[in-house]
Amino acid sequence: MKKYLLSAILAAISIGVHAEYNRLVFTTINGEAQSIGVKDLNITYVDGEMIATSGSELVKIPLTSLKSMEFSDINSVGSMSVTDNSVITVYSVNGVCLGTFETHSDALNGLPSGIYILKSKNGVTSKVSISK
Repeated sequence: MKKYLLSAILAAISIGVHAEYNRLVFTTINGEAQSIGVKDLNITYVDGEMIATSGSELVKIPLTSLKSMEFSDINSVGSMSVTDNSVITVYSVNGVCLGTFETHSDALNGLPSGIYILKSKNGVTSKVSISK
């Protein structure tokens, strides 16, 4: 029942936000985030697992691990473990440090359209593209 309700809610939301946002971000209970494009997005549930496809993109997450889904205009290349206590440093593509932030959300809020490199305190990096 939960998966059907979740699908209905997601379908209703995606109709209204498709024009504004280009990514759907899934966050797991351990803080890992994965994103997928919303164009031609298809979400199915098989054997307790959510399977999202969009073109050649594929995201599989067990439903018991799924914490949240939210639409975003941020494209991420590579994966970065995102936790509330992760210190993130943001760099321009030219290597200029734009600042250090307490959380992943703080790092991305307020950035203008462009491409950025994010580096966590444990050395994991991710490239993001923001289009507004």
